[in-house]
Amino acid sequence: MHTRLLDRLCCSYCQGSLQLKPFVLEAPAAAVIPQPDDLSAAQVQPYPDTIVQTGVLLCQTCQVWYPIYAYVPVMLLFKTSFHQRFAQEYQAQLQDLSEYHLPDRTPEPGELAIQETFTDQWLTVQDSELSFNYTQSDLEALNREVWLNWLPAAETPVQMVLNVGCGLGREAIALQTVTQAEIFAVDLNFGVFQGAARFRSHGGIHFVIASLFHLPFSGGAFDLVYSQGVIHHTLCTKAALDAIAALVRTRGYLFIWVYGRDDAQIKDPTVKGYLTYKFEAVVRPVVSRLPAFLRDLVINALTLVFHPILKSYGRNRQQWQLRNTNHALRDWLTPRYAHKHSYNEVLEWFEALEFQIINVQSPLAYRKLFERPLWGVGVTGQKR
Repeated sequence: MHTRLLDRLCCSYCQGSLQLKPFVLEAPAAAVIPQPDDLSAAQVQPYPDTIVQTGVLLCQTCQVWYPIYAYVPVMLLFKTSFHQRFAQEYQAQLQDLSEYHLPDRTPEPGELAIQETFTDQWLTVQDSELSFNYTQSDLEALNREVWLNWLPAAETPVQMVLNVGCGLGREAIALQTVTQAEIFAVDLNFGVFQGAARFRSHGGIHFVIASLFHLPFSGGAFDLVYSQGVIHHTLCTKAALDAIAALVRTRGYLFIWVYGRDDAQIKDPTVKGYLTYKFEAVVRPVVSRLPAFLRDLVINALTLVFHPILKSYGRNRQQWQLRNTNHALRDWLTPRYAHKHSYNEVLEWFEALEFQIINVQSPLAYRKLFERPLWGVGVTGQKR
């Protein structure tokens, strides 16, 4: 965590200011800004602040401490097994904070299951060159040409971006390349630790573990709030949208992509596509509720069956490995929630929140890039 992030963070519960108590500090290295189409190419740009590897953030109002671990502030309002391990490992450093306590509130319905399955999902591909079917250059082109193609004509500048549901961080890097903005990358899953450690030299990207329903930022703080493939995995997609929309400043922008109700027909209108859709409808509710060890057994067995099929389908076949198939199957079959929505439904939500629709995703641009149809519902609105 860069110490300058403290100027932006606030308590997830009371929105009050935080104090930093660092345990391990690092001198800042020169930050590496990724260039389009090549993660290895870099432009050096200094960031003069200090990097916190481990420590705690203190809210004096709530008398709560939030851990910082592996460069990531963990701003959850509920305790997990991670918190218990952290408290034990850093018991000596926490001795003089006896008046403070761990967060002890109740998670939102389903959040613990969401956190568990998505942590497992992302840890399977922590060293992969791919994010789903996409390389880094694919992600940049996808955002530049399909989802954020309105950016060059944006009425107001985009300088601060909240990436809700960042996975391991490759999406955040693509967003920084496309927007040239400062990125605040948030996710519920603990795989963020690996992503933040791997990409900590990329200046201007800040990783945070938090619930999207209780984000540790002030309302109206961001020029763009971006959430791709995330909020449909909560108990209520509309409630999740309401929560993240509150972080958009006046005349700022909100982009979301969610599953579409007609996705099965768009992806594959054949009998095979229909059967695939029905397979998910039957299997996912069962697999997502299995104990972790049984869920792993099922997914690992299905990985061996589906790997040749998925490898032949993807455009980046040479990079696609067994773990990518495992990751894809976890994303498909292990989430507790996977709601599907229509365009009219999503557009109405935006209008009710007083966002003017300024863009919908471009299926033609997607087909030109990837030679296959685009699915899902992708919408950008500007806050009135």
